[in-house]
Amino acid sequence: MQLLFLAWSLDLALWPVIIGKLLDGLEAIASHRQDLWSSLHTLIYYALALWIGVQIALRIAGYMWASLVPKMEAEVRMEMFEYVHGHSHHYFSENLSGSVAYNINLMVMSFTTMLDIVVTAFLPTAGLIAIAAVLFFNISFAFAAIFIGWIVIHMYTSILMAPACCIAAQEHSQVKANLQGSIVDSLSNYISVKLFAHEDAERSYIDKKQQKEIKVYQYSEKVSLNVITWLGIITFLGAGIGLHGYILYAWKQGWATLGEVIFAINTTWSAVTMTWWVGTSIPQVFNLWGACRQALTTIQVAHDIVDSPEAVELEVSHGEIAFEGVSFGYPEKQLFDNKTLIIHHGEKIGLVGYSGAGKTTFIQLILRFFNVEHGRILIDGHDISNATITSLRKNIAVIPQDPQLFHRSLMDNIRYGRLEATDEDVIHASKLAHCHEFIEKLPEQYQTVIGKKGIKLSGGQKQRVAIARAFLSKARILILDEATSALDSKTEAEIQESLNKLMQGRTTLVIAHRLSTLRGLDRILVFHEGKIVEQGSHAALIATGGVYSNMWKLQSGGLMPDAFPQDFEEKTPDII
Repeated sequence: MQLLFLAWSLDLALWPVIIGKLLDGLEAIASHRQDLWSSLHTLIYYALALWIGVQIALRIAGYMWASLVPKMEAEVRMEMFEYVHGHSHHYFSENLSGSVAYNINLMVMSFTTMLDIVVTAFLPTAGLIAIAAVLFFNISFAFAAIFIGWIVIHMYTSILMAPACCIAAQEHSQVKANLQGSIVDSLSNYISVKLFAHEDAERSYIDKKQQKEIKVYQYSEKVSLNVITWLGIITFLGAGIGLHGYILYAWKQGWATLGEVIFAINTTWSAVTMTWWVGTSIPQVFNLWGACRQALTTIQVAHDIVDSPEAVELEVSHGEIAFEGVSFGYPEKQLFDNKTLIIHHGEKIGLVGYSGAGKTTFIQLILRFFNVEHGRILIDGHDISNATITSLRKNIAVIPQDPQLFHRSLMDNIRYGRLEATDEDVIHASKLAHCHEFIEKLPEQYQTVIGKKGIKLSGGQKQRVAIARAFLSKARILILDEATSALDSKTEAEIQESLNKLMQGRTTLVIAHRLSTLRGLDRILVFHEGKIVEQGSHAALIATGGVYSNMWKLQSGGLMPDAFPQDFEEKTPDII
């Protein structure tokens, strides 16, 4: 395909030759005009062959381009998308989703545009310069030397000044991605904006970022304009004065024919047009390259949670979980230190504690959102660090406080628990989760699109959809992360019935601040600063009069107090 675009080079370089030869031919037969066809028919055949050949080559190249570019764009987009999804929980907590999406689109657009410039501008221009230089040597060595000298200075100036464009473009892309991410973040939280009547504040917040983007954008454009200004001066001196001045002088001295003058002028201006295009495109390419570098800097950071080379598919038949000497901490705080714990298969375990006690981190380590520093976590005797991340998480069903639903149909959202499930499987899971009833009342039933994050559903309905997903997944391990804390008492009681069905036969971990939801569990673990300071059933912990009992007495409306008792003395070792 690239070679076919070189037909443009032949078109630009050879047409002036043919026109020049035609003029010389007409001048030669000026007194015998009846000999026009016999003298010039070969030249006319060459002209027709050139025109037809160039048109065929360019049309074939165009169709090939139209076929290949969408596929290449799709491949780049999907490669980036797949790589981004390989990032850990930490990456997504540090980067705005709108900014990440912008960088993916920026990468696709920049790659395609750079390829277009290289194929349609750089290659034909290189071909034109090579052909023109050879033809100019036939006119005059001096003329060819001036032409080559101008080209070298023109290209060198473009390349010399282009890196500044790259740096400016990279900075602009970074600022623009941040602006885009902030806009998406603000629009995603429009309910908060409406509730607090902060439309003006949001506009001011975005405008500050917009003003910064304007300044960086203006600087980037000025850098590019500096390149164009210098190229204009070089073109005026080299092509406008040097080349045209010499060829006219050569004609005046009789060193060149009229046809050669016409050919030289036309070819020179074709070269001016193409080299000007390439010269101004080089900063653009560096701009695009800077944008690509910015996108890659944000997206292609190394994955911090990856499968080990020896990773195998994890098969969970029971769901026993064991912590063996596990240590883990954040940069600002060490949380777990040599933690040893066994959760037997089929056990229903409650996790309680104040904010920052380690409950959520405990769950995230089981899901391998983070890697442990020391020790290991086993599921059914298998070290999860030696299992593929996909197989690990497929064996764990999670129902969070705020279910993560897609802007898709209810059928698609529930089927997300097991993508190969049939419609009948989805409906059966919905009935077990008691969401079939409200779905049947919707105008489009299971094909109803529920909006971004399920905004068209109530809190209880979203939670039922999440429970249906879990039923459908058939995972042996179930995690409930504040699954009912945001619901009213009546809805909570209704959903609790579904959860009790779901927990049957599964190893279940329940994080809850509403302690009333833990009374029927087998064991409750009380966390404080990464340690399990108490453990036992609800009744046993109430009877001991310890931390949990104090929480139960002080809770208001079923919720725990906000602070850990200052006078508590740890009595229970962190080994269970």
